Amino acid sequence: MDPKLVSTVDGKPYILSDNRGDMSAAAGIATGLYSFDTRYLNLWALRVNGERRNLLAVDELNYFETRFFLLGVSGPWGRLDAVAHGRLPVPG
Repeated sequence: MDPKLVSTVDGKPYILSDNRGDMSAAAGIATGLYSFDTRYLNLWALRVNGERRNLLAVDELNYFETRFFLLGVSGPWGRLDAVAHGRLPVPG
């Protein structure tokens, strides 16, 4: 598996996403929400003001639980947002 991909498994349902927690079939990699090898969701992306967040950290707590910590960059000098976004996708 690509090291930039993250999997979260809870029995038969599982999520395969990029390292930001986003899922997009357009990337040529079959990311998404699956159950019994059928993909039910192939597009999921967090955007704030139309922009993707930057990865700060990924915490794979258990095989069924992953946290993504994301930051935004704004302004002419690349100032970091004051707010970090935490994402916790749980299949099932």
